[in-house]
Amino acid sequence: MKLPVLKAFAATLAYAGSNAAHLLKALWLPVLGLVAAQLYVMPKLFTQMGALLELGHGARPEEVFAAMGPVFGAIALMFLASAIFQPMIVVAALRKLIRGDDLRLPFYFNYSGAELRVLGAYILKSLMILLISIVGQIAFAVIGALFRVLVPKAALLVPAFGRAVVNVVIIWFQLRLCVLYPAAVGSETLGFGQAWGATKGNVWRLLFYWVLIGVALFFFLLIASIPGWAGFAPVISAIAHGAAAAHNPAAELEAAKTLMAAFAKVLDPSGPHFIGVAVALYLMTLTSAAFNYVSSGVAYRFIAEGE
Repeated sequence: MKLPVLKAFAATLAYAGSNAAHLLKALWLPVLGLVAAQLYVMPKLFTQMGALLELGHGARPEEVFAAMGPVFGAIALMFLASAIFQPMIVVAALRKLIRGDDLRLPFYFNYSGAELRVLGAYILKSLMILLISIVGQIAFAVIGALFRVLVPKAALLVPAFGRAVVNVVIIWFQLRLCVLYPAAVGSETLGFGQAWGATKGNVWRLLFYWVLIGVALFFFLLIASIPGWAGFAPVISAIAHGAAAAHNPAAELEAAKTLMAAFAKVLDPSGPHFIGVAVALYLMTLTSAAFNYVSSGVAYRFIAEGE
């Protein structure tokens, strides 16, 4: 079925509004687990990344590898937390919408077949996107080499054109699989066949639908972020400083150091703005999870089930 964009958008807002209490009950605990893990890991991660940047451009390889060890350790902990809590969040947001399963307890905290299928779908999808990116880069590297021999003046345009083409292909692929998680939850499979078949002929409609969802989500996230505005201010300032330092390697390095320090300071539990930032991160994660997964679920029901 063709996706009725405006009808699906209105249905998403209606479902999220009428089922806000259910979504809150289903999501509050796994989102709390994910955000708590992030708040535990991220200060250490940004501190270690700042230490890595302090080595500068002339650092010896052994110094770089020694500094990268803690960074990789922190990233591994982030991936582990995401692998545990993110599938729970997906299933919690979709179980009623897709399967009609109501929640009897005042929370959802489960890890069984549905969560494992969502995790498997995420891993396979990520590997496919990585493969597309690698193959695209290799292909355009070969094309660029040919152009340097045959048409030297046009060779400079090949890298930018190649990146644009690869990005467009990845966006198209993401749209074709944007209902993957509801398909996995509903079909009790990894969901690739169901999602791919359902989105056939709907790419442009899905693109417009997700643009509308993105605009609405932006305003919801803006409201959710209010408790952390005071804490986010130094980070935003550091980002603006980094943008101003573009194309100046020395200035870019200093800007990156400033940004890592700003992130580490804001997320330091002993800092004056930590509580506000933690609350904002929790509310933003809760809002984003509920809205994104409900949006994908509503789109799936319209195009796969005709509802």
